[in-house]
Amino acid sequence: MKTIDLDELELLEVCSKADPTERVMPLQFSHAVGPSEPTVRDLTLGQALAEAAAEDRIALIEGIPEASARRSWTYRQFESEAGQVAQALLARFEPGDHIAVWAQNIPEWAMLEFGCAMAGMVLVTVNPAYQAAELTYVLTQSKAKGLFTVDSYRDNPMLATATRVRPQCPDLGEIIRFAEWAEFLASGIGHDAPLPAVAPDDSVMIQYTSGTTGFPKGAVLHHRGLVNNGHHFFHRMGVEPGDTYLTQMPLFHTAGSVMSMMGCVGMRCTQGAGRTIRSGVGVGAV
Repeated sequence: MKTIDLDELELLEVCSKADPTERVMPLQFSHAVGPSEPTVRDLTLGQALAEAAAEDRIALIEGIPEASARRSWTYRQFESEAGQVAQALLARFEPGDHIAVWAQNIPEWAMLEFGCAMAGMVLVTVNPAYQAAELTYVLTQSKAKGLFTVDSYRDNPMLATATRVRPQCPDLGEIIRFAEWAEFLASGIGHDAPLPAVAPDDSVMIQYTSGTTGFPKGAVLHHRGLVNNGHHFFHRMGVEPGDTYLTQMPLFHTAGSVMSMMGCVGMRCTQGAGRTIRSGVGVGAV
């Protein structure tokens, strides 16, 4: 086979004169060469968390005003609770199901992110500012089987709204309140089946665009992408292993649940999760 080098204009001219009956070799893969460090990590979210749990550092601190009431988890505790979440999910849903989360930044949001990943399910992130029509669209378009929600946030009556739109969401089978998190975890006790096999290429999250120019578009993300986006982001910022990091970006956005969350896990950082950018309480937490 003869190989020739063509510039863009020459290539366009050749294509315009090409015989349509000749054999066409379609381009199946593209390859871009960039920095070689850090290397791409071929891991799932669960595997990344297990690696971090090998060093039992403080993983997560709840960003609330009352210092004495702030909950915290080591990486081993984080992994353990995420495993409980996975078992509780598998007692209600099936691997591959889409599970939506509608809440502000709370520690249980992070547990659900990893629990879904370990259970082979796909987390659908939902903006807590959404109103009924927006929520209905995302739940229906994503075919979410379950919805985890807080009762309300910033005067948005989220539980009441979710209950009202539920009949319009044909795939939605269950609404689970974060206020009943302990009961949810308990529902997985006795469900000790092995966790499903999960691969780095498997889908793990659906994030929606803002919808400013039309209906929001759902982007399906896989484990490898999330693990490496977060780790490489922290590497470029110069974050060192064991540093303390304040997450003020919302977890429903990739800057929160991917860049910040997975960056912290990849670097074994201690993460302070602020509930709101305005409060400043996250600073005190770390």
